[in-house]
Parts: sequence; structure tokens; C-alpha cells
Amino acid sequence: MNRAVVVLVGWMLVIAASGCRTPPTPEIKRLVIENVTVIPMTGVGDERIATVVIEDGKIVSMVGPDGEDARHNVRRIDGSGKFLLPSFVDTHVHLDDVGDLSVLLAHGVGAVRNMEGQPYHLYVRDLVDDGTLIGPRFKTCGPYTNLPTIQSVADAENAVREQHDAGYDCIKIHGELSVESLEALGRTASEFGMPVVGHAPRNLDLQASLSVGAIREISHAEEYLYTWYAHHNNDGWERDAATATRQAGVEVAPALAMYRSILRQVADLDAELSGIPLELAGPFSRRAFRPSNNQYKRKFNPEDATWMGEYLGRQQALVTALRDEGVTLLLGTDANATGSIPGHAVHEELALLVASGLTPYEALEVGTRNGWDSVVGRGFAGRVREGLAAELVLLDANPLVDIQNSRKITGVVSSGRWFDRAALDALLREQIDRYVTDQPFVDRLWDNDIGDAMEWYGQMREEDPSVQVARETMACQAMRSVRDGAPEAAVEMLDILVSEYPEDPLGTRLLEDLNERGAAE
Repeated sequence: MNRAVVVLVGWMLVIAASGCRTPPTPEIKRLVIENVTVIPMTGVGDERIATVVIEDGKIVSMVGPDGEDARHNVRRIDGSGKFLLPSFVDTHVHLDDVGDLSVLLAHGVGAVRNMEGQPYHLYVRDLVDDGTLIGPRFKTCGPYTNLPTIQSVADAENAVREQHDAGYDCIKIHGELSVESLEALGRTASEFGMPVVGHAPRNLDLQASLSVGAIREISHAEEYLYTWYAHHNNDGWERDAATATRQAGVEVAPALAMYRSILRQVADLDAELSGIPLELAGPFSRRAFRPSNNQYKRKFNPEDATWMGEYLGRQQALVTALRDEGVTLLLGTDANATGSIPGHAVHEELALLVASGLTPYEALEVGTRNGWDSVVGRGFAGRVREGLAAELVLLDANPLVDIQNSRKITGVVSSGRWFDRAALDALLREQIDRYVTDQPFVDRLWDNDIGDAMEWYGQMREEDPSVQVARETMACQAMRSVRDGAPEAAVEMLDILVSEYPEDPLGTRLLEDLNERGAAE
């Protein structure tokens, strides 16, 4: 393979350890990564020798390796034996604690789409956009749009208008719909330029759903089992389903790793929990993963793992058929669903795509270029090419040889900032330590009642006045209370947050929003 030198010009930020808050003003304005192999994701075999120059976060030129003269105020990194490619995109996350942003970034994720939104997520997006929060570029759908909320054409039209006016980026289906409501949802969303994504309505034959032309993306390959295979389980059903999907112009995020995790939790929950990095899950998610709270342990028996294994095999065969048919595949993990760890699940999904028959290059295409085009917009990033944003990940080993090498991240370029391995590890360590500290507080929060948690907190403060529950944890609890229809509990939590962190922008905006809506009365 060819070698390349990558030069990043402009206000590049070298971060040593800054958590998820705004880092100091950068001093280094130019970064040179020398002797690195560039995988530009512009086509198979396009790896080549180049010097990539980036100004104001964009790639402005790609010249030969000797095209960059020695200059002052340059940070040079030896890229020998390393590989540079676009950063990954997770098209299906459920952002919980904002610490998820740091964890995702440390796993090479440059952009995410949140699939169930509240005002909390709109504010998080704004704080990421203005650099207050460090993390991947962030898009969010609004609240779910399906039965029982959407019971008529008028309901569908109004829901889309309300979500558009609120500022959401996409419309998410997570349940049943009538054909008429689905059509209205898609038609109105199209008028506002908002894609309709998510689950296929399981009360409908997928052929009927596709014929309406409303759905832009199906976010689980599993949906095909209930909406296609259940109606058309003939030999070659995968090919037929893939053909219909292509003809409808629908993209698919298979989420195979999520389904496999469910299977493994059903088969042996203790083994699955011991095999995943639970320390990277926020305290609310970790609480839900435990055997005493685990939804899959309650719902299934270990014997169910047998048919689930068969179902996973059918989904993998479908993914191959979708690839063969030319359907655009996306990488989505359902992060923070029970068993899906933010960031970690991205690399699990890449490996499963290859195990399903994709080549490593095809899997990388799914995880990088396709995701950037679909979530952020074609022509922004997703390729190492002049004129595009420099959203990049630097690997210690070649992912085209072994897709598991996608995990060997030595650096990330995100939103005009350079994060070396030490910086990424610092981001992870900050969140891991905070999660451990705040777990006892979260474990006492149930049914939107913060009394037990605050009693424990008071006792801890008496013993050590320096003890503080993190603002991120308090904001996350408030978001959950709003989602659960308990805004009064959210206000109670936010009052405490703002009193302890009066300058916190997320808590302040959430409280102002709730007070404006009259939740405090």
C-alpha cells in the first residue's frame, strides 16, 4: 500500500485531558502526521501517497509527500505503520448521560444520530455545535411517532410540524401505524426535509409500508422477520425483500450486534455482562443492564436463545442480499439499549458485518462514508478528499486486512481538534470515574422520586462537603423525568442542579424551558 503525510492546518487543538467540556484555547495551529497510509474511502484500492492540508477544519489540498515545507509551530506525529480514514458514524444511538459523547469519540465516532429526542437532546446538539461539549457531531430525531400517539392523519401531520418547529432533524417510528397515518407522516416529513426512520410498523406487511414511500431508513434487520418473512417465508425471501427495499430507495441499518447481545443475554446473562465493558455505560444504563432489572431476563427463557440464533442467521443472510442488491447499508448500534455499550458496539457491528459476508472495505464504507452521507449530508465528510471536513480516525493497524483493527485507535480528528491516544484515554477515564462515583445516587432514583437519592446525597455531604453529584447525572435524570411524563420531578432535580452549578448551560436551559411551559406550577 502507498504511504502518505497528513498536514492539518488551522486552529487545531491538541487536548491532553479535558473531559467533555471546552478545552483551553489552542496554541498549535498545524499538525503533521508523517508517513501514514491514507484510506480515503473513495473507492477500493484508492490508498495513495499524499500530503493532506486542512484549514479551518477542511481538507484544502492533497499533494505529494514532499509538498509541505518545514514550518514553525508545527506538531509532527510519526504515522509510520498507521492508517488514516474517515471517522465512524453511529446512526442509531439513544444518548443518555452526556458522558456518552466522550466515550463515543474515544472509539473513533465522529457523528451520531439520537433516535428518541427530548428538548434535552436539542440543547446537547447546540452545545456540541458551539464547542461547549466535546463529542461527535450530533443529530436527533424527536419523540416517537406511532400508536397510540398517532391515531389519525391529522395526528401524523401535526406531529411532524411540531417536531420540525422544535428543531428536530428526523422523524422516528417505533410502533404500529395505519397505512394512512404512515403516508401522512412521510408526506409531511418530506415537505420539511426530514427523513422518516426507525422500525417498520409491525402491523403492516413490509410491502405495504414500502409502497407508501414514507420510510427513508429501516433501523433493524430484525424488522424484516416480522414484516416480511412472517408473510413471505419462501426460499429466496431475502433476495425478494432486498429487491423491494432497493426499489423503494430505503436504507437499512441492520443493528446485528444489538440482536446478538439480546441473544447472549437470554442464553447466559452473567456471561454476557462479564464480557462487555460495562464501565463505559452510564449509571442509568448500567442499572438497567443488571440481572435484577434486565428486561430480556424477565421476558425470555434461556431456551429461547436457540430460535434467536436462527433469527440472527436469517438477518445476516438478509444483510448479504441487501449488499448484493445495492441497498445502502448503515451502521447503527442502538447504543444504550440494554446490552449495547456506546462506542464499543460500533466495532462489534463492523465485525459482524464482515462475518455476514461483507468485505472489510464494504464494512468500513457502511461505518464511515454511508453514515456521513445519510446523517450529516453528502459532501460534508466521510471521505479523505479536498473540500470535505476533516473528520478522521488514525489507526495503529490496517482495518482492510482485519476489521478488528478498527479498534486500534491512536488518534481522532473531530470538529477541527486533534485528540491523541492520551487525550482519548483521559476522556474515557473521566467518565468511568464519574460513573462509579454517581452510581449510588442513580441507584436510589426510581419512579421519578428523588427523595431517597437526595437523602443519601445529604449524608455524603455531611461526611465530606466536597462530594458532588455530577451535573451530567442530574441533567440526565431530569431528561428521563420529562420523557416519563413527570416534569415536576424534572424541575425538582434541575433546581438542585442549577443551585450547585449555576453556570451550567444544559441545566439552565432545561429549567428555563420547563418553567416557560408552566411545569413548576
